[in-house]
Amino acid sequence: MKLLNAERARGYMTDLGLDALVATTVENLAYFAEFTARTLHGWKDSLAFAVLPREDLAAATLLLPIVNAPEALDRPSWIKDVRFYGSFGIALPDGTARGFDRALAEVVKEPGQYANGVEALVSLVKERGWRKIGIDEMRISPVVWQQVADGLTGVELVPAYDTIKRIRTVKTPEEIDRLHRSVTIAEAGIKRSMDCARVGMTEADLLDTYLETIGREGAVPGCFYVNAGTRSGAALLASSPDYILKPGDCLKYDVGCVKDFYWSDTARTAVMGRPSAKLTLYYNAMREGQQALIEAIRPGVKASALFDLAVNTIRKAGIPHFQRPHCGHGIGLEFYDHPSIRPAATPALDPAIEEGMVINIECPYYEIGFAGIQLEDTIVVTGTGVRYLTRLDRDMREL
Repeated sequence: MKLLNAERARGYMTDLGLDALVATTVENLAYFAEFTARTLHGWKDSLAFAVLPREDLAAATLLLPIVNAPEALDRPSWIKDVRFYGSFGIALPDGTARGFDRALAEVVKEPGQYANGVEALVSLVKERGWRKIGIDEMRISPVVWQQVADGLTGVELVPAYDTIKRIRTVKTPEEIDRLHRSVTIAEAGIKRSMDCARVGMTEADLLDTYLETIGREGAVPGCFYVNAGTRSGAALLASSPDYILKPGDCLKYDVGCVKDFYWSDTARTAVMGRPSAKLTLYYNAMREGQQALIEAIRPGVKASALFDLAVNTIRKAGIPHFQRPHCGHGIGLEFYDHPSIRPAATPALDPAIEEGMVINIECPYYEIGFAGIQLEDTIVVTGTGVRYLTRLDRDMREL
């Protein structure tokens, strides 16, 4: 139960009067059960449920298609009550199998306990006698939701994706360690790519170096935008094998990766040679605003106040027309976790910063025909301020 913030989960369930929470998405299954399977990423109709009871979190249950039995045995969840449904067309050994092979054969030799995922979930809820459950609705279709409802007459079903995401907002120490590792890998990719950058190379060459570096560390590419010259001003473009680096080009790295379920998202800016006066002015203004925001972070501060501070600082520092939809976002099992550092649409959408949040702080500036400049850092909110997870030099690097 290293990833789950158990006290926070129980508190939310108590406040909402829920007997249990049911995770369905890849991210929430990882959070509740520390389990993932490749089929869950690609097969949208492959239902899996991690069910967390309010009264006894240790009595959680994991409901899986029997096709996921090999992964469940190879990298077992902390959850001990694992139940399978469906059948799996796989030949059984002749009786001499040992170890993992024998354990797998025992699981798949007969059909699972239930015909399908809906039957598995409905049976569990009835068995436990629950009357109100929150279900992460983001992976199940309206048809499946209705099938569950039809099977649980008298049980109240509540959409719970946003609730689970809010539980995940404050990270556990294990989560912070994993985020730090992901950030470190992404930074190593940026550094090596910049070290290799030369006039005459292409954007794609720089990206390939980044991808090769993170791949050696077992990370999966996430966000990966490496652009040069005026192309960097378009914000998000695939790295081109045709654009050749020239002297004076601005290089914008906006990249990340996923390692052990957890995302990184880091940005740095460089220039091929010496920067222009405008590029220097704008970069320094952007950095000043980002720094002001970071220094103002404390538990209890409203996200909208941080946003306003960053935007106003950048405007006064040299970019009077600066504008942004947000100046930061939480990060974790999802690329965009809570909170979002943005203007307050309503009080309910203007969260207060909490200790233990992990937030990416960014105030990028994009100008078509000129350049894109970006500096993005990952911080952990402490009781008195922040701790950086990013370590790369924050100056605009001259290559």
